[in-house]
Amino acid sequence: AGGVLWHPDAVLHLRTQLRVVGSLVGGLVQAPQQNDFHGLPLLLMPEQVALLVHLDACDVVDDARAHTPPTAAQLAAWSASVAADMREYAAARQAYAERMKLLHKTRDPALDRPSEPAIAPLAPLLPVSVPTSSDGLPWYTPPPDHMEQLRGTIPSTLTARSFTAEPLASHTQRWTAFQRSRYAVFLHFWHAGWYIAPGTKFGGDFLLYADDPVECHASHVVKVLDSPAVTICGLDVVRAGRLATIANKTFVYCAWDAASGLVETLEIKWSK
Repeated sequence: AGGVLWHPDAVLHLRTQLRVVGSLVGGLVQAPQQNDFHGLPLLLMPEQVALLVHLDACDVVDDARAHTPPTAAQLAAWSASVAADMREYAAARQAYAERMKLLHKTRDPALDRPSEPAIAPLAPLLPVSVPTSSDGLPWYTPPPDHMEQLRGTIPSTLTARSFTAEPLASHTQRWTAFQRSRYAVFLHFWHAGWYIAPGTKFGGDFLLYADDPVECHASHVVKVLDSPAVTICGLDVVRAGRLATIANKTFVYCAWDAASGLVETLEIKWSK
């Protein structure tokens, strides 16, 4: 499974320092274009989580096991805190409504906008409720052994561009052949300096960006195969080529060869 990240500073660090971008999947409350611009949390692919674990760049928590049943006192304190937050939020919204009413009254008919002296003393802005992590709750206690159990399920070699069968297989007993191939392909392109994002919207497993995705479009769509021996249907090749060409991208079939430890690639380009 993938991972969910809630803290903005951590999201920025992963993006700027490790080229791990993920996907924002949260809603921005009351935002006019909340279907176009998403907010926290950040959803990470399983391969991104595995990479961060090996780099010791994150602590992964089993959220279901981390929340123990609260005591009556803890629940009462939390309820009081939520009630106080709701009162503060309601007061902020009331201040915002009064500000907008005053701005409307002080509108300059000649300029069709509020006069400058009326704007200056009006500080309150529209309050927005943003979802966040629950790790501050008193009954939030992650199991201490979870990280060690997790490390034993992920490949251990990150430094080489060649990923041999031994390090990938010995630590991934619960991984399928496709998952191992997918992770090796992910590491191959991450080591090459690419920004990697999910590629399902273009019929692939990954999208490759030469720079931060906010700065450029993806140039390649990567489709991962179980192994280099997998037969690719001719019709699938035609579909991949046409789709990638229409989207101005290159479609790439990739597979990890367990024998050689190398990732084999096949680019599909539409020929006119």
